[in-house]
Amino acid sequence: LVERGRIATEVEVEADSRAGPGLFMIIAFLATGHKPHDAETIVRGLIADFSKTPIPEEELDKVKNRLLTQAVSARQSVENIGFILGNALLTEGNVARANSDVTALQAVTGRDVQRVVKRYLLQGHTMTIDYLPQPNTETPTKTHAQVKEGSIK
Repeated sequence: LVERGRIATEVEVEADSRAGPGLFMIIAFLATGHKPHDAETIVRGLIADFSKTPIPEEELDKVKNRLLTQAVSARQSVENIGFILGNALLTEGNVARANSDVTALQAVTGRDVQRVVKRYLLQGHTMTIDYLPQPNTETPTKTHAQVKEGSIK
């Protein structure tokens, strides 16, 4: 979306990692002149591709290295370590998960990602929120959202 298609200026991916049903979000900030539908079509296509073909190991290694770097950086202060331990206890029921989750991350394979995409992103419920400037407004700070619900087929 950003590098190849230049449809978006920024893309964020977030996962709600609390125990139980979670939330997986893909947020795209569109470049001028592009429509939300264009980005949604590409994202859904990429998800479908990920379900058919495992992510190449070199790409997966880049992501794992970035996540591992973030995990190590987050442990640089006593306050952050306390937060990480508390979060592991509250969300996963065990403070030891603060360390075992990092080890588990290092073991993730392209096939693991493929399996999760098939199970949760293709078979799960989806919602699209298009957050757009309000048409014909004198104050460009006003916005409105359009919500569409559906599932990826």
